[in-house]
Amino acid sequence: MSALAIAGHDRFTLTEFPDCERTALDVQAAWHDPFFKRAFSVWDSKRGTADAPFRRDIDAFDFPSDILPRLVLIEVLRGPLRFRFRLTGTKADQIHECNITGLYSDDLKPAMLAQSIRRDFTEIVETGRPQWVELLFTNCRGHRRRTRVLRLPLLANDSSSEDPRIGFIMSVFNFQKTAEIGA
Repeated sequence: MSALAIAGHDRFTLTEFPDCERTALDVQAAWHDPFFKRAFSVWDSKRGTADAPFRRDIDAFDFPSDILPRLVLIEVLRGPLRFRFRLTGTKADQIHECNITGLYSDDLKPAMLAQSIRRDFTEIVETGRPQWVELLFTNCRGHRRRTRVLRLPLLANDSSSEDPRIGFIMSVFNFQKTAEIGA
């Protein structure tokens, strides 16, 4: 059974790449993680009473300097629904080993990872809710990585309270190599 066939599950292995797993985490727990709490706090303070802040209300320089290299801004395009990387921090470029700014999520390799990301981004657009996931994978150089990603919706600048549309997804990630999963 493919990973997409079990997309409703919170944890799955990408079948073509058995060294890659995705686990949904409790978003509220991000408030207890010292790194993610700071990013979540900025997003939360900008949204006020709305479900999400507008893109225009978020500035990269609102974030502490150690978060900036781990910040990714994804634009939501419609007709058809696609996701384009508009801003990527240097740490994101290191993980992918190229600058992904301007690329679409469909361009990521391997294809199953791109499909998983598309499914996650689509869920954020449809629900308007933040998402926190953990990825455990072997990168293209054979190194094991554990990456936690907090994805936060941003309203399109031209949306309104009658028509709130997610126009961007802001992603903040923290990855590590640990002794327990290998260097």
